[in-house]
Amino acid sequence: MKPEEDKALTIIDNLIGEHFVNYSVQILTEEGELCYLNSTDIVGKALITEALNSMRQIEDMYVAEFLEDE
Repeated sequence: MKPEEDKALTIIDNLIGEHFVNYSVQILTEEGELCYLNSTDIVGKALITEALNSMRQIEDMYVAEFLEDE
């Protein structure tokens, strides 16, 4: 990660941390490196898991609608 990207992540982490107790942010750098900003590891895992479950439910709805149209 570039130093200026690392500095930006620190600023973002501090800003979000001032306003929210539980948070998780994922960032993909230009080099393809995936970076996580989590208030804690447990909160990060819980929020990412919940987001994935929500995306799966939405995907399931679209698949069901597609099958109904056939």
